[in-house]
Amino acid sequence: MNSRKRNITIAAALALAFALVLGVGPVFAVHIGTLEIDGNVVNDSTDAGEDWEDVFTFPGCGFNTNSEASIGSCQPDPAPLSIFTGGGSKDEQDIPNWKWRNGSVPDKDDLTNGFAAVYSATVGTETHQILYFGADRFANNGDAQIGFWFFQNAVSLNTTNGTFNGTHAVGDLLILSNFTGGGANTNIQVLEVTAINANGSLTFTTLTSASGGTTFTCDDTAGDGTGPHKICVATNAAAVDSLDPNYDDKFGTAAGTYPPVVFFEGGLDLTALGLGGECFPAFLVETRSSASIDAVLKDFTLKELQSCVSSVSTAIRNSVGDDITGTTVPVNTVIHDEATVTGSQGLPLPTGTVTFDRFNNATCTGTAAATETVNLSTGTVSGNTVTVETADFTASTPGSLCYKATYSGDGLYPSAVSDIEPLTVSRFDSAVNTRILLAGTTTEVTNQAINLAGAASVAVQDEATVAGSVPTPTGTVTFTRFSNGNCTGTATTEDVTLDASGKALSATFALGPNTLSYTAIYGGDSNYNGSGVSKCEPVCALNFTTTQTQQ
Repeated sequence: MNSRKRNITIAAALALAFALVLGVGPVFAVHIGTLEIDGNVVNDSTDAGEDWEDVFTFPGCGFNTNSEASIGSCQPDPAPLSIFTGGGSKDEQDIPNWKWRNGSVPDKDDLTNGFAAVYSATVGTETHQILYFGADRFANNGDAQIGFWFFQNAVSLNTTNGTFNGTHAVGDLLILSNFTGGGANTNIQVLEVTAINANGSLTFTTLTSASGGTTFTCDDTAGDGTGPHKICVATNAAAVDSLDPNYDDKFGTAAGTYPPVVFFEGGLDLTALGLGGECFPAFLVETRSSASIDAVLKDFTLKELQSCVSSVSTAIRNSVGDDITGTTVPVNTVIHDEATVTGSQGLPLPTGTVTFDRFNNATCTGTAAATETVNLSTGTVSGNTVTVETADFTASTPGSLCYKATYSGDGLYPSAVSDIEPLTVSRFDSAVNTRILLAGTTTEVTNQAINLAGAASVAVQDEATVAGSVPTPTGTVTFTRFSNGNCTGTATTEDVTLDASGKALSATFALGPNTLSYTAIYGGDSNYNGSGVSKCEPVCALNFTTTQTQQ
């Protein structure tokens, strides 16, 4: 971004007290922020600003992303498309009273293109939101009354019944630019809708206005002709290059050339009017039968402009910043949640807070296990987004967890809720350790020969201890007992629930003069994976005596 362009002051020297002879173009360019308001579309290379040729590309009326404009929108309107019809199609009436059809209007009222752009520009030491608007028409044989609506609600055409979708909102702006006397007399008004009455009529307040005996005029805060200006408008006093190189007017002017007084442009400093936080999802350019607010409306173009909603996107990240949302991570992974709140291009950044809720399930339902609120003022700014994050959290409990973020909203942006963010924390690994005991004792006899000493049998049992971390493993251990010493062949199984210390004992078994062996396996629980099979544990019992040798 060229900082020199951004620091153009709204106060531009302008001598309004002069006589402009039709056919002699302005020799000045005034800035409301950045865009040149000089009655043409060409960027004056000696000036530090932009012009409409930097904002839109033709053919196609595309938005040039290399422009400094935050956002721009352009709508061609070749005849005989989209004209007003019906007695209720007046500026003083709410949108549901308007009607439209495809048809023709007088050539001087026939729009060919309508366009608008929003800039965020440095004015003095402040950042101002600047609204620019422009249009061109098919013929210049007559005075031009042109209006620019900027709507705070979405507005579109109903192609089924010839009406308009949408309604006015308090705060909608109507800019009336009237060029009379062949364009040499200019009058501008900026009106704001302050009430929508029960009968469908509108009440307006005039925010600023100006008039001048030239094809160019501005309002003048200082009252001495030098600015600063809240609004400036201009039409072309002489033939100039057109925005669309294929533009062709009624009277056969060379292609790509505007004859005098067919091009209109203006700039409005929203911030200077106390409207820097306004957002306009749609705009409409209109031609009118007269300057009166109850004039019959003629032609129009209608197009979307700004995206006037906030959104919040989120991601669970690990300690190195990887997005791990929806994955499975090892237990004891250190994580945090991140939320990015996105505002509208050309508008101030979102303010307010983001509240993060963490749930101990995969669906973010029920009561949150933890809640943390973070102010956006502490976040990281990138373009029209602000990113904040939670404190670190160690996912020490295997299972599912879920984050959800809620943006509070502010005076400009509505609140917004993120999608849910699930995460699976893997279970601990486990191992099972076993030993054969003399029943009812802690005496181990694994891999030993037990002397029956004449007894018919000896009572033995297997003990399994599941090795884990914290918490203590729960669930069951399956013991398998074989009638040989190598854990093969026919076997008997037994499931035993672990006690509070993570141990299990098999039932006692009366072992006669024979051999047996055990294996054990742990089935796992919500915190631990199941174990592998333990090693084979043999034991045998037999009668044997000690023989003494006499000396």
